[in-house]
Amino acid sequence: MEFREQACEPFMFIHLHFSDDDRVREIEAGGDADVVLSGVQVLRRPLSEVLSDLGNAGIALPDLDGAEAPSLGVGLYAPDEEVEGVIVYRPKGARA
Repeated sequence: MEFREQACEPFMFIHLHFSDDDRVREIEAGGDADVVLSGVQVLRRPLSEVLSDLGNAGIALPDLDGAEAPSLGVGLYAPDEEVEGVIVYRPKGARA
């Protein structure tokens, strides 16, 4: 068997999470996807810069090991200070 190494194409992912009644509950995206929130590109950038830019756009997210704002229905995944993923969901308290 021969092994060949090939360059990877750009990689992106979008995951849809469904409720028991088959409604979309959450959407996750990452990789090379272009995700923009209020005019701010959020993926593949340092978390501190993303939080600053979002703050300037009027969106305040707490700085944790990522950032999440249940009242807005947004979460950022940034395990090594670079945003690798974003999740959006129905904001806490919002009606269906």
